[in-house]
Amino acid sequence: MTQDLTTVIVGGSHAGVQCALGLRRLDPNRRIVVLEGDGNLPYERPPLSKAVLAGSSGSQIRKPAVYDKQRIDLRLRTRVGAVDRTNARVELCDGGSIAYDSLLLATGTTARYPRIPGIELEGVRTLRTFDDASWLYSRMTPGSKLVIVGGGFIGLEAAAAAAKAKVQVTVIEAVGRVLARVTNEVVSRFFERLHVSNGVEFRLGQTLLGIEGRNGHVQAVVASDNTRLEADAVLIGIGVAPAQDLAVAAGLACDDGIQVDRSCRTSDENIFAAGDVTRHENLAVGRRLRLECVQNALSQGEIAANNMCGFPREYNEVPWFWTEQFNVRMQSAGVHEPGDKILVRGDPDANRFSVLYLRDQVISAIDTINCLPDFTAAKRLIQDRSPVNVALASDPARPLTPLD
Repeated sequence: MTQDLTTVIVGGSHAGVQCALGLRRLDPNRRIVVLEGDGNLPYERPPLSKAVLAGSSGSQIRKPAVYDKQRIDLRLRTRVGAVDRTNARVELCDGGSIAYDSLLLATGTTARYPRIPGIELEGVRTLRTFDDASWLYSRMTPGSKLVIVGGGFIGLEAAAAAAKAKVQVTVIEAVGRVLARVTNEVVSRFFERLHVSNGVEFRLGQTLLGIEGRNGHVQAVVASDNTRLEADAVLIGIGVAPAQDLAVAAGLACDDGIQVDRSCRTSDENIFAAGDVTRHENLAVGRRLRLECVQNALSQGEIAANNMCGFPREYNEVPWFWTEQFNVRMQSAGVHEPGDKILVRGDPDANRFSVLYLRDQVISAIDTINCLPDFTAAKRLIQDRSPVNVALASDPARPLTPLD
């Protein structure tokens, strides 16, 4: 470890900042440069669809003084145009360049937009940045009409915040239930009932045909059943794509995400990637996948820092997620597959239950509603791949424990 080593990190994300801090802890002399295109200091993203839509100013990942104290050269409003692997340099969009000994791509994801008429109108937005969240909050006035396209986590969290603000909310979802990509029908229907009881309207099994406007601003949307819904604002929440353009242009191996090994190393030994942009081999799950969650980003950022500094570490963590809507907290761990057996613990009508996903006698994943003990126990069982007594596991009065 010498002062001559330089690590460049593209992206002031959770993964990027975690890697920078890890590098400084492991190597006091290394030059660390973090390049971020946003003009805001790196900030927490989960609150964007929760606390920020309730009026919070948001949360910075670290206070400004931390970057100075840790001698991290954080450059905001700085975009990278290309990675020159031959000369080990990143080319900046403003014409400059920075040489690196190791490089981390922590570029995250970009929001998907439907290709429909009117998508370019003022008043149509996604929810990916602090500016997006601030924009939406400013339009959440009592009696205003918000149409949300997409019934995933972001769409439902935004719907909950807007309904609390007395906004008229309609959610359009292409499939027949919300959260279909991430959970089972029991949990989906629970959240549908929860939202309907708080005034949210659903248009399930429908898509968006187009958006109408007047004087350049959104006025209404047209659903696939030709229903016209008035709208003061439209939030598009139909998913994201990995921001892998830099990696693709540089010739790195990509497949719906930058391909990395268990050390977070790409197909170039001097280039690493971490966070939502990566497709990695997850030992706890047993296959390659791409995750969109803060916990994965933090873990991969730390692992990348260790391996850059010559301290080998491999990724081996159970994925976990959470959402909070109308004061109901859902926590999930693991990754389920279509063939998994579903086992319900508890009563969904009581607002406290869990759903286990089982392969034979092994828990592959769990969704919990207001049930932290089940989440904690199941996460450990998933990590250890410990079999359980299925009959006992169905009894919510009994703790989740390994098979004797």
